[in-house]
Amino acid sequence: MSQLRQQLNQVLHALANLYTSVNFSKQNDKDVKFLINALTDFVFQNYPMFGVDEIKLAFELAASRKIDADLSAFSGKFTVDMLGGVLSSYFLFRQNAIARVESKLDVEQQQKRKEDAEQRNRKTHDQTVKLYRKIKAKYKKTGKFDGAGFYPYHGKILVDAGEIELSDKEKLETFKKARERVVAKITTDLQDLTKTSNER
Repeated sequence: MSQLRQQLNQVLHALANLYTSVNFSKQNDKDVKFLINALTDFVFQNYPMFGVDEIKLAFELAASRKIDADLSAFSGKFTVDMLGGVLSSYFLFRQNAIARVESKLDVEQQQKRKEDAEQRNRKTHDQTVKLYRKIKAKYKKTGKFDGAGFYPYHGKILVDAGEIELSDKEKLETFKKARERVVAKITTDLQDLTKTSNER
């Protein structure tokens, strides 16, 4: 007999005595041994993912009415069906608990991604404003403008930050040009995709 089987036999025997109204003392030793082996086989075949500690927890939850399982041993006998009722109810409890944990982790990960994005945006905002002010100060001093390192999206950052003021007309014109660039890019990508497909 393997060590795991022997341990599980002992645990199931003890749990049946502790949590149910079974009376092994009034049963034939051979019958009890047969039953305990059958219970162990049932666990191995149907709930191999459960360790001894989880099986103990299942009976504890059943006894405290935290899972729906009947621990009444009719006529003083414990059965495979009773064990199945306890473990199946615990399995559902376990799955729900795992789902709640995963859901919580998912929310936390989404919040972390959001916070990371906001931090990157703040960093980009601060760096853009700092660079603009530096270029602006240099221009006032030397009359030379160096726009190296600036990209179109920096313009929106500076407008939102109040560093640059645009009239409504200028804003519409800027939006129009940006839209034209996006449409042109999409058109080019579609043409390249079509060309690639035709070459296959």
